[in-house]
Amino acid sequence: MMTLHELLTELHVRGVVLDCDREELVVRSVGCALDPILVEALRARKAELRTLIQEGRYDGAVTTALSSVTLALSEHELEFVRSSIEGGVSNALDVYPLTPFQEGVLFHSLMSDAGDPYLAGSLISFEARDKLDDYLAALQVVIERHDILRTSVAWEGLEEPVQVVWKRAELRAEELALDPSTGDVADQLVAHFDPRRNRVDLGVAPLIQTPFAYDAEHDRWLLLFLRHHLISDHTTLNVLWSEVQAVLEGHADKLPAPRPFRDYVARTRLGAQKELHRTFFTDLLGDIDEPTAPYGLLDVHGDGSAMREARLELTAALGQWLRDSARRHGVSAASVCHTAWAQVLARVSGRSDVVFGTLLFGRMSGGPDTDRVMGPFINTLPIRIEVGSAGALVSVRKTHGLLAELLRHEHASLALAQQCSGVSAPAPLFTALLNYRHSARVSAEPNQAFEGMAVLGGEERTNYPVTMSIDDLGDGFRLKAQVTHATLDPDALCSMVRMALLGLVEALDVTPDRPLWSIGVLPESDLQELTADRNRTPSDFPSGQCVHELFEQQVNRTPDAEALEFGGQTLTYRELNSRANRLAHYLIEQGVDAESRVAVCLERGQDLVVGLLAVLKAGGAYVPLDPGHPEARLSHASDDAKPTAVLVDGIRPSPWANGLRVVSMLDEEKRWSSRSSVNPAPRRSSPTRLCYVIYTSGSTGRPKGVMVTHRNVVNLLDTMRSSLALTQEDRWLATTTIAFDIAALELYLPLMVGARVSILPEVDTQDPGALAAALEESGATVMQGTPTTWRMLVEDGWPGSEELRGLCGGEALPVDLEGSLSSLVPELWNVYGPTETTIWSTRHRVERTSQVTGAAYSPIGSPIGNTRVYVLDGWQEPVPVGVLGELYIGGAGVARGYLGRPGQT
Repeated sequence: MMTLHELLTELHVRGVVLDCDREELVVRSVGCALDPILVEALRARKAELRTLIQEGRYDGAVTTALSSVTLALSEHELEFVRSSIEGGVSNALDVYPLTPFQEGVLFHSLMSDAGDPYLAGSLISFEARDKLDDYLAALQVVIERHDILRTSVAWEGLEEPVQVVWKRAELRAEELALDPSTGDVADQLVAHFDPRRNRVDLGVAPLIQTPFAYDAEHDRWLLLFLRHHLISDHTTLNVLWSEVQAVLEGHADKLPAPRPFRDYVARTRLGAQKELHRTFFTDLLGDIDEPTAPYGLLDVHGDGSAMREARLELTAALGQWLRDSARRHGVSAASVCHTAWAQVLARVSGRSDVVFGTLLFGRMSGGPDTDRVMGPFINTLPIRIEVGSAGALVSVRKTHGLLAELLRHEHASLALAQQCSGVSAPAPLFTALLNYRHSARVSAEPNQAFEGMAVLGGEERTNYPVTMSIDDLGDGFRLKAQVTHATLDPDALCSMVRMALLGLVEALDVTPDRPLWSIGVLPESDLQELTADRNRTPSDFPSGQCVHELFEQQVNRTPDAEALEFGGQTLTYRELNSRANRLAHYLIEQGVDAESRVAVCLERGQDLVVGLLAVLKAGGAYVPLDPGHPEARLSHASDDAKPTAVLVDGIRPSPWANGLRVVSMLDEEKRWSSRSSVNPAPRRSSPTRLCYVIYTSGSTGRPKGVMVTHRNVVNLLDTMRSSLALTQEDRWLATTTIAFDIAALELYLPLMVGARVSILPEVDTQDPGALAAALEESGATVMQGTPTTWRMLVEDGWPGSEELRGLCGGEALPVDLEGSLSSLVPELWNVYGPTETTIWSTRHRVERTSQVTGAAYSPIGSPIGNTRVYVLDGWQEPVPVGVLGELYIGGAGVARGYLGRPGQT
C-alpha cells in the first residue's frame, strides 16, 4: 500500500486536488488522472486525508511535507544532516531523497579508488581576466537561482543517502600559478584536477569547481569547469549556459521562475509505479540469466581512468538515408541506431540475444517547461534486442515498440530492473551503454555575451567499460565510442557501428526480410584481414583422426614405455590401452555408440584416464564431472547433458545419478575384465563428432555445456606438441580437475607423443610442500597450473626448476607473478582461455585452427553453443592465447604464449 506521502505526491504530479464536504472526501481531477490503484489508495487513506484537510495541513501540494514524510530519518538524524553543512541548520533549505539514477551515480563514485567517473570537465579560455570574472559572477547568479546547483549529498551514518539544498552556496574559484616553462599551461591545469585522480567533496555545495590559471605563453586565462553528474545532465548544462548568457547580457530579470528538482524526485519514488515497473521488467528480462559483456568485460565498478575515446561523423548521404528510411518505415532514427548497436554487441559478446543500457531523457512526462528544470533527469535502463533470424524491418519495428514502452518506465530504478532478471548479483546485467541524444551543432555565429571566450574541450566518463554515444545533430549523426580497457580500440567500434547502420538501412529499403544476424558489421579491410590474411595456415595437422586413435598409434610405437603414474603405481602404454579397450567393449554392450554421452565422475587416478579413453573408444562423448563439486552443479550438468550412463568409483552413486545406467570401476573383475583387449572396430568415431561436453563455471549465470569435437582437440594437441617441442622423454605432472578444459591438454598431449603422465591427488595440488615434492620426485618437465597454484608455490619458497616448462591458465596471469615465474622456469606459457576465446570466422569455416579445446567456428552472427566471439583488433598482452597455424592471434611469434599486435613477439 502507498504511504501517505507517496499518495500526496502522486496526486500532486497528476494534478488531482482534494477537498472536504462535511465528512466526505471530494476529489477533483482532469482527464484520466485517476486509475484503480489510485482510487483504492484514496479509499484506504480517506480518514488521514480528511484530517489533513480539516486541520489546514493540506494545500494541494506536497512541497512542505516532502522531507519529513519520505525520508527514513529520525528527527535527530534530520537535525544532524542539516547541522553538518557549512553554515549549520540556518543554511539548510531542504532535505530529500535521491533519485534512483543519483543513487547509482553515488554508489559508483564512492566505489572508485582514486578519481570519480562521474566528474565531468570542460576547459574554457578567456582573452582577458575581466571576462573570466564576469563569467564566474554570472555562474554564481545561476547557482543562486536553482536548488539543484546548491545541493550536496549526505550518506554516512544514514539508512539511505539524502540530498541537502543549501540556502547559500558560494562558488569556489581557485587561482593557480602555473609555470609555462614546465609545460603547456592548459595541460597542467587539466592534469592538476584530472577526474581520474581527483574528486570533489560531495558533502559541500555546489558540486562544481572552477579552478583557473593565467597562460602567459598565449596571453589568455584558462578555466576548468568541473561539475558532478549528481546535479547535472546534458540538458542541465544547456540550460546553465543559456542562463549564464542571459545574465551576461543583462537579462537576468527576464529569466523564467526556476522550478525545483524536488518535484521530479517525488515522482521517481512513487510507490504506485514500482509494481508496474516490476511487471514490465520481469516480462522483459525474467529469462535472461547471463550478462551481455562485450569482449568479456564484466567490471562495472571502474573509475574510467583508462578511458579512450574515438569519434566518427557519418557522411551526410548515410545520415540522410538513415533518416529517410526510418520515416518511410514508420520508426524513429533512434530505433534504427539501437538495433545497429545490438548487432555490434552480438558480435563482440558472443550472444544473439543482447541486453544493454540505454540512456533515457527523463523529461517526457514531467509536465510543461521540464526542459528548463536543472538536475539529472536522465536514467539508464536495460533494453533487450534479439539479433537472430527475424527480418531487419521486423526487428527494427520491434525495437521501436520496445523503446516506446520503455519511456513509460523512464523513472524506474536500474536496480529494480536488474532484480527482475535471472542474473544474480553481484554479476551485472550488462556492461555496455548506448546514449542516443539530440544535440545541436556549435554555432559558427559570434555571440556577443560569450565574446572573448572559447570552449577548448571537455570530457565525460562512466563506470561502464564500453559506451557508444550517437548524437542526432538534426542534419547528420556523430558517433563517439568510449572504452575503459587498454586493449580495446574505440575507432574499431565506431567503424563497426557505421557498417551496421549502412547494412541495416540498405536491408530496410532493399531486402527488409533479410535476417538481422546476417547483416555484417566489419569494414572490408577488417573482413579481409580476419578471413584471409590471418587464415593463411600452411601447416597440416591430423584432421582426419580422433583423440584415442592418436593414443593407439603411440601404443604401437612404444608399448612398454611408462604411460601413467599415480600413487607409486604405473601403467605402460600397452597396459593402459588394454584396460581401456576392455571397458570400451563393455560400454558398447551397454549401448554406448556414436556420440552417446557418458558422464565420468571419478576421483583422480589411473581409473580416470582408463574411463575417459574407454568412452572415446566406444564412440561416445564424455561429460567430465568432478566428484568434489557441489551436488547442485553435478545435478544440473546431468539433467542438461542427459548422459546414457555414468562411470563412478563406488557402487552407490549420489542421488543426482538416479535413473542413469551406472558403471562402477570397482566392478572391473566381475563385469568387464574378461572383455577383449583389442581396440574396438575403427571408425566408431569421427573427427567431426563430439569428444566431450564440458560445463562453464557459471560465474555469469547457469553453467552452459560446451560441445567439443575431436577435431578441435586434435588441432590443439598437434599445435601444442610442436610449440612445446614435447617428446617421449618428457614427464608431465597433471594437477587439473577434469571439469576444467585444460585437463584434455595435460592428459592427452603426453600420451600422443610417448611421454609419461604423473597424476597428482587433489589434496596435494592444494599443498605447496606436497606439490613441490611431487615436481621433484616425478622429474616433471611440464606442469600446467592456475596463477593461484603458481603463486602458492612461489610464496612458499619453491626454488624453481631448470627443466620445467610452466603453463599458466584458468585465470588472468598477473604481471608481478609473470615476473617471478620467469626467473624460476626456463619457459613460461600463458594459456588462459581455452574454451572461452574464439576467433571470428566470417563467411566460411576455417579448416586449420589451432584454437583451443572449446573452439567452434561459425559465420558472424550465429555463434555456436557457448563459445565467445571476440574482435581481435587492438589486443595486447597479457590476454588469452589462441593459435592460428603457426601464428598467434593478433601477432607473430610465440613469446611465451602472449598475444601482441602484428609484428610483436
